[in-house]
Amino acid sequence: MDEQLLVLGNGFDLNVGLKSSFEDYFNQRFPNMDNQENDVNQYDLIEFSEYNMWDIIVRFVRNYKGGVKLNNWSDLEELLFDVMCSTNEYSNNPLLKYNLIDKLCEVNERRDRKSLKPIWKEPDDKDFIFKQIIRKACVAQYDLFYMMLEGSYSYGDMGFQMATILLKELNKMEEDFSSYLSKQVQFSSNYEFRSKMLLEQLAGTSNLEKTNILSFNYTNPFINIKTNNYRLIHGNLVDRNVIFGLDVDSLSYEKDNDDKIYFSQFSKQNRVIDNLFKNKKQDRKRWHFDAQKINQVIFFGHSLSEADYFYFQALFDSINLYSSDTTLIFVYSVYDKKKTLQIEESYKNSIETMLRIYGKSFDNQTHGRNLIQKLILENRLLVRCFE
Repeated sequence: MDEQLLVLGNGFDLNVGLKSSFEDYFNQRFPNMDNQENDVNQYDLIEFSEYNMWDIIVRFVRNYKGGVKLNNWSDLEELLFDVMCSTNEYSNNPLLKYNLIDKLCEVNERRDRKSLKPIWKEPDDKDFIFKQIIRKACVAQYDLFYMMLEGSYSYGDMGFQMATILLKELNKMEEDFSSYLSKQVQFSSNYEFRSKMLLEQLAGTSNLEKTNILSFNYTNPFINIKTNNYRLIHGNLVDRNVIFGLDVDSLSYEKDNDDKIYFSQFSKQNRVIDNLFKNKKQDRKRWHFDAQKINQVIFFGHSLSEADYFYFQALFDSINLYSSDTTLIFVYSVYDKKKTLQIEESYKNSIETMLRIYGKSFDNQTHGRNLIQKLILENRLLVRCFE
């Protein structure tokens, strides 16, 4: 009997009632961010351990001169790339204008050398946000930051050390989100029941026991549901190994440039491997499906963001997408009727971009360029609205 594969993103958890979007999480963390009188002050952000460097970064990007919307997890992944690996000389937002690590190292070099703590003789209005991040690094990761304060690191070593500090602070955000999402699951009524109902709707006439699940979520409603097998690729709440990260191919460093290799610490691939080192009780059960038996791959609730392209490429390669009979089915939800056309246009562009970039990986570039046309011609590319 043919099998199918469900690829699930955060839209799945949202559909069963969890407030699991990045916007939900961050608004809960800072409920008064739009009310300056009741909001957290700058002193508390730096001195209190409950806050991390990425809280300061996200808040600044959201609030600076109109701000940047960060609603979905793909928005956070894009922000990680923009501040870590990209520069935009035309941006008015300093965090998006400069490479974060290089700028932090530059500003740190200008501090008052006579003071152990990071103090600058120049006014705080110059590079204010970078100074705030450095002050937080000194408080939150003092042991790691100490060597940079002493000035005993080379510029390249300083960059790697700064990246390590930023990663450890990202770990704090991941840990805090794990606690938040665990409470969402705990207090959600009938979460597992709703998840099973939704899975049955997505699976259609196919038996769930012949359904494989690749989930990019951190929740696990599948443990008591009889599926062929499932995999939580980016960690889970039980093991407290949730990861946020970047697509390994999007990292802007050259292999022969040692000063830029610190970006790789933030790749999802690197983070997943790091989880293997940390997990001493690894489940050796292999997540495996017979690619020749997969007659359809159903995407639901996933933004199809670039940060996960390398997973999709591996998946499409395994099922030999170009030459096989496997059908791709993209299922989307209209969460706001007033934005129906906008949602559909955005999802259409995401599908086209993902398949076009995958086609560029082909040895036969002619096949790569006509992949989408071939899927459409053979009726193997379907899009459905989930009601």
